[in-house]
Amino acid sequence: MALDFRRPSDVLEGLSGMITMDQANAIASGSLGNPNILLKGHNTEASASEIAALFDNAKANPQTYSMLPERITITDKIYRIFNPVSYHLGNTNRERRVVILGSEGQTIEVSLFGKHSEMADLIPLERGDRVLFKNLSISRDSMALSTNASSSLNRLEVSKIRPIVDFSLIKNDEKNIDIIFRVIEIGAIRHIERINRSGQIAVCECAVSDGTTVANASFWGSSALASARMRLNSIIKLEFASVKDVKGTKLITASDYSRVLSNESFGKLISSRT
Repeated sequence: MALDFRRPSDVLEGLSGMITMDQANAIASGSLGNPNILLKGHNTEASASEIAALFDNAKANPQTYSMLPERITITDKIYRIFNPVSYHLGNTNRERRVVILGSEGQTIEVSLFGKHSEMADLIPLERGDRVLFKNLSISRDSMALSTNASSSLNRLEVSKIRPIVDFSLIKNDEKNIDIIFRVIEIGAIRHIERINRSGQIAVCECAVSDGTTVANASFWGSSALASARMRLNSIIKLEFASVKDVKGTKLITASDYSRVLSNESFGKLISSRT
């Protein structure tokens, strides 16, 4: 007979006697989160909102820390993907990228390291895709998820969010939009002083085309650093970009909160307009 985690006795059995009856009662009542993902050592599948609730409950109830699974599998939609960031580990240069899964108000962050960060662009994974991230590690200290050597990333459903490929459809002062274009001119990456903050920020200016119209594009921070991978005639998708009017001309802007995605699979969307 299958275990029923609404019954304290089944909770005790499922957790192999690792908890007290008071804890079993709390889990069965749901006050400590979804009992199905409190099974220590199991790789359980859950949504972003379920994992976020699990972490919130663990923070509020430290006695559940030891019951958190060591691995977890998550199925949900991509809310946002950030540009990769390089860091040094000893003498090795490595890459980390943050992906946010779920919907606004119910999200969870996943850190993709090394090959998994690169796979996000190669597949490519896009904003709005429904994905399956298997065998993620859970950090019980920071309540965070990350990939490891045995993790896998899969796209289950393609995003229904349609990117803009016609510049004439872009309105001034639009924010958080997705745009696809061809790069026709690439400026050098410069570093300038930040305004009202200490330190410098990377900047790159480019000219881009939708096949019929040319516009200026300005890349800042991690988006400017990501522009180093662009080549002339590259097909680029910007996610969470913004557009503003500068002296009667549209300026497309990508920031640290945007994502620069280069993938030739987008080429057919541009070529259909030429």
